[in-house]
Amino acid sequence: MKLEAVDKSNTSLICVATVTNVMDGRVLVHFDGWDLDYDYWVTPNSPYIHPRGWCSDNGKEQLFCGLLLFLVQVDDLEFYD
Repeated sequence: MKLEAVDKSNTSLICVATVTNVMDGRVLVHFDGWDLDYDYWVTPNSPYIHPRGWCSDNGKEQLFCGLLLFLVQVDDLEFYD
């Protein structure tokens, strides 16, 4: 299940996340593209998680935090035989 979740270390970041586990009335939130170290357990009524579309409906900026693209020029690469 996809959702929008607040990064507890930097509460100004609201990122795309996935519920990866459910146990004892809590859900495990995993930020898409992030290491598992940033996952956290939370109850479904937590102010740290929101349904998809919450940011756009509430005028908040949503970040795709784990999806970074790196461009490399071919001229900068060395090729070995």
